[in-house]
Amino acid sequence: MSTLPTPRQLITNLINTLTESPQTPPPQIQSTNTNPLKHLPPSHRKILSTLHVLLPPGMLLQALDLLDRGLVTRVMQTTSELPSQEPTSENQRALERQERNEIYTVSSSQPQKRFSSSTTQIYHVRLEAWNCTCAAFTFSAFPSYGATIKPWEHPPHNSNGAEEKMERDGWEFGGLSQDEGVVVCKHLLACLLVERWGDVLGGMVKERRVGREEMAGLGGE
Repeated sequence: MSTLPTPRQLITNLINTLTESPQTPPPQIQSTNTNPLKHLPPSHRKILSTLHVLLPPGMLLQALDLLDRGLVTRVMQTTSELPSQEPTSENQRALERQERNEIYTVSSSQPQKRFSSSTTQIYHVRLEAWNCTCAAFTFSAFPSYGATIKPWEHPPHNSNGAEEKMERDGWEFGGLSQDEGVVVCKHLLACLLVERWGDVLGGMVKERRVGREEMAGLGGE
């Protein structure tokens, strides 16, 4: 008797199915600035609709809106090494990005107040650690405890086992986190989509190269 997949496994499988089939826009569309999602086949639209239902309400649309508005930036540390051969799959690209020390920054989609002098809020996203610096992610990751729950009691955690599983089975929705109820926010989801689905959404992310000192500063924020 087969067991049903967990939500974590189901979302992972759906994203893999969505991203493993390369979708090349027709020649007449490649030179325009139209949203690439408008030209997806019906099979991919159905997968997106399923993800829309499984993820928290409205989150998929909010994540795609961040990409459409150009609010996501991939920050890469510059190196003196010669460029290697172009990787042939999204899994290889994601692995090389981790080795090259990359993070994402996402600008807030909230409009600035009319008389406010503050700058736009920037959130930092780390996919491998499965973390975002926004308040929504923090509150979801650390909910208020009930009266019968002791916050200092945690299940056994084996980070080495999680890393070995990822190396053996490939990436998984939730990164190295081991909780079945994976915490996610729109910023993290937007970065995950562009990381896994670069063939389609790659043109919707900005890129910025920084030195080792600046990357270290970003890591400390």
